[in-house]
Amino acid sequence: NPLYTKSAYHIGYEGARAGMHVRSGGGRYGIMGAVSQGMMDYQDSHLSQTERSHLSAIQMPRTVQFEGLALDLNALHEGGNRYVAIEPGMDSRMQNLFRSDVMIADAGGLGTLEEIYYFIALKQQGHPVVQNKPLVIINHAHLGKDALRLYDPLLAVLPERDRKDIFVVPDAAAAMELALKFQRGGYGLEKEQK
Repeated sequence: NPLYTKSAYHIGYEGARAGMHVRSGGGRYGIMGAVSQGMMDYQDSHLSQTERSHLSAIQMPRTVQFEGLALDLNALHEGGNRYVAIEPGMDSRMQNLFRSDVMIADAGGLGTLEEIYYFIALKQQGHPVVQNKPLVIINHAHLGKDALRLYDPLLAVLPERDRKDIFVVPDAAAAMELALKFQRGGYGLEKEQK
């Protein structure tokens, strides 16, 4: 759906503009491909700034087979700042993704839901990989402002105690605004100072 791929493209493009290291599932198509394409498009049109931002594609062997990789493996060796991590399974893939300072969940399918649940489960366990890290969920109003939003069913069954460090926003612009705020202020440090 172009509504979702435009949103994901915005995240990649603005992440590159801000000089972020963006980690994505790395798929060539759909949401993951749009994030990667947005970042690469910004880097390709701002060559003097390419060293400021980095793109990681974090995949598993099985998913590379079905989704491909957003990055051209031959170009990886030439560009120097784009790389791929092929993780052996879901646990190590999630751990690698969650090394990020801020996680953003955009529209997706079962894999995205699994990532959201994995984040929550690690929070419940007090796992250090997600300690003092936020998850921003883009809850698209894909059928209009008065209709059910994309993640409303998930949020309806998510107990308040499990919403710690979860922020729900209506669009990619709001998600990037929060990510940039956390990047400037340090999310964990900001919480400790309160």
